[in-house]
Amino acid sequence: ELESVQKKLNDTRTEFDASVTDYDRQMQGEDMDLSTARGLLEERERQLNEKESRLEILQKEYDDRMEQLEDIDRKILEEEEKLKEVMENKNKVVDDLHRILTQNLSGFDGQGLTVEVRDNRVVVAIENKLLFNSGSWQLLDEGMAVLKKVTAVLEANTNVEAMIFCYSDN
Repeated sequence: ELESVQKKLNDTRTEFDASVTDYDRQMQGEDMDLSTARGLLEERERQLNEKESRLEILQKEYDDRMEQLEDIDRKILEEEEKLKEVMENKNKVVDDLHRILTQNLSGFDGQGLTVEVRDNRVVVAIENKLLFNSGSWQLLDEGMAVLKKVTAVLEANTNVEAMIFCYSDN
């Protein structure tokens, strides 16, 4: 729309320049009497006034649209700042949760348990051997201890969402 207004503005300027050129040719190419020249001059002045009025209108539309664009740009920048802040807060929560879970589950190192960040999420991966005996669905004491520690961390950090899933070979 802004380009359309700019084009109209340029077209109006081109028409005006062409009118002035035509007028100059007519004045130079013909022997006019004074009254004919005055009538032509008055017509050209009327056309010029119309075009100047139209040019003012187009300039106002252009200025208004530019102001609207500036407002939109300002709002976009504000939203980007808010989003950046939200993402920084989320990253901090993820980093804090990762650190806390790593500390609380450090006693299970090398036993089939890992705590890592994937796709900006904390993932606690527990191998089946830590949770179940083969062919059983009954949780082992070690597995129950891991789940209790994870539960305690999640209960203390209610600002995070958790999804827990597991399966046994039975």
